[in-house]
Amino acid sequence: MQLQWIILGCCVALAEGYMLPRQGSLFEWLASIFLPPPPPLTTTTTTTTRRPTAPPTSGVDRECSSCRCGLVNTLHKIVGGQETRVHQYPWLAVVLIHEHFYCAGSLINDLYVLTAAHCVEGVPAELLSLRFLEHNRSHPNVDLLVERSVSKVRVHELYNPRTFDNDIALLRLSQPMDLQGPHLRPICLPRQGHSFDHEMAIVAGWGAQTEDGFATETLQEVDVLVIPQSECRNATAYTPGQITDNMLCAGLLPEGGKDACSGDSGGPLQATFDEMPGQYQLAGIVSWGVGCARPNTPGVYTRVGQYLRWLSANTPAACHCIPRPEEDY
Repeated sequence: MQLQWIILGCCVALAEGYMLPRQGSLFEWLASIFLPPPPPLTTTTTTTTRRPTAPPTSGVDRECSSCRCGLVNTLHKIVGGQETRVHQYPWLAVVLIHEHFYCAGSLINDLYVLTAAHCVEGVPAELLSLRFLEHNRSHPNVDLLVERSVSKVRVHELYNPRTFDNDIALLRLSQPMDLQGPHLRPICLPRQGHSFDHEMAIVAGWGAQTEDGFATETLQEVDVLVIPQSECRNATAYTPGQITDNMLCAGLLPEGGKDACSGDSGGPLQATFDEMPGQYQLAGIVSWGVGCARPNTPGVYTRVGQYLRWLSANTPAACHCIPRPEEDY
């Protein structure tokens, strides 16, 4: 059974302390598989989520409204980082297995969330669910929280769990999201061929703030520098063969101190458009690393720009938002 293989692989990696994926606590995940789920969030007078009437999600075309991607809800501004403003990054999704936190993801249109393959490989869609507009996992705002079940998991066909190459997966939502409201919107996909070299980017998630710590309850963010591919291959603790063309490195060299960590897996590495401050594109997906924030050991991310054609081919029936107003096209 593939789930058993994942459990064994995680245990071996923990024993060796090497090349760890950055999903949530192994023990929290095991509990999510073998223990009953917690009771659903409820209130005495209202439902817990806003579930707008959704159009059908079959392969037929749907009427799509105009919308813009990548816009934050504030212009304010996990290791070495700070807490975000509430709902600052409205595309952030909590990925749950059997109702327990495990990874993060990013909404890229009204019907699909992008995450890391190592978060969901071998996990049946019926065990997965997603939460949006959740800042504090212990005390969610039930008036804003949006929940969706997952109808389909699409792991990249060339994903290698030994090397984390092609560490990318799509989760199709059971119902489309309403992107016309004031709070929820997707992140923009990156521009074709853009490397992000030497750019400051933000990694956001609910991961641990120290290497041996536990996942945080509130969404955190940290600024990291995108490192050119040749430098990551030849001037860091990694060997050239470990960093494939499908990966991107980000951190602070040589001192370290700022990084994604355990629990951040699947979440976004996001960078602004040069000409549009406050509007973000998805540079990378939190994938793996050796420890957290160690000197000369940056975090390694899936390079999303390598998969634009794959994403287009595997997101049927979705409505997409655009980076700029329609009149600019």
